[in-house]
Amino acid sequence: RFLYFILLFALLLPGSWFFGKHRQFFVKTLYQIIVPLDGRVSFSQFLLADVLTSLARPMTDIGLAGCHFLKPYTSIGNFFDFECNRRLWLFPCILSLPYLWRFVQCVKIHYSTGATDQLANAFKYFTALPVIYFGSLKHRVTPEEWAEVYKIFWVACIVLNSLFSYYWDIAKDWELGLFSPGKEKMLREDLLYSSPAWYYLAATTNLFLRVGWTLELALEAVDISGRGLTLLICLMEVMRRFQWMFFRIEVALLKTWGDIARELELLSPKIHHDLEA
Repeated sequence: RFLYFILLFALLLPGSWFFGKHRQFFVKTLYQIIVPLDGRVSFSQFLLADVLTSLARPMTDIGLAGCHFLKPYTSIGNFFDFECNRRLWLFPCILSLPYLWRFVQCVKIHYSTGATDQLANAFKYFTALPVIYFGSLKHRVTPEEWAEVYKIFWVACIVLNSLFSYYWDIAKDWELGLFSPGKEKMLREDLLYSSPAWYYLAATTNLFLRVGWTLELALEAVDISGRGLTLLICLMEVMRRFQWMFFRIEVALLKTWGDIARELELLSPKIHHDLEA
């Protein structure tokens, strides 16, 4: 418990020392994600919220620690008499929070910019919720109901979420042409990394790592994931998120540079005219 207080105190510590500006920026961005009052979504908000979807499993650990911390002060009467374990209804809700935050962001971007593809992006995050919900029903229904009804929906949702998320990573976030048969090249024309092999390697490993992370969410909701398997899949998700951020930031940089180049092209005739004058 004391370590949690130290981490929270270090994060919220006032002043400019100990990376003060960075801590303040992080806390401000996190607050804007959790309390989405502003109609705009900045790149930092989108990027951090996406990273939080990879931290859904550790967030349940924090919730479990908070449950154990608060239980001695709330165990009064039968209403608050519960066991702090992963079968508690609170933990599927915690698992769902990062995906709900990204869902809200996508809807906000659609209404502010009119980008219709953000509705599809919102649906991508929404597909993670049935995976968590149907998985959490394993210990709330009879074994027969789970095996004959809910398990089928659970597996179908896992497949849908994994494949749709993989497609979005490749075609939208990284803007590669692997799913565009009409294109002559499977990659983009502008590549910041020297070897195209890195892009093919990332696209291949991303598929297996995506399936593994969705499976971990499902097993976490079902409460059957072992410590060794959980650690392995979480390390795989760190690797997937690490490589995803490199290529996603690459796309953002290329778009920024493209916007600057177009502005310079528009300004160049005026600059040339002013020089001649």
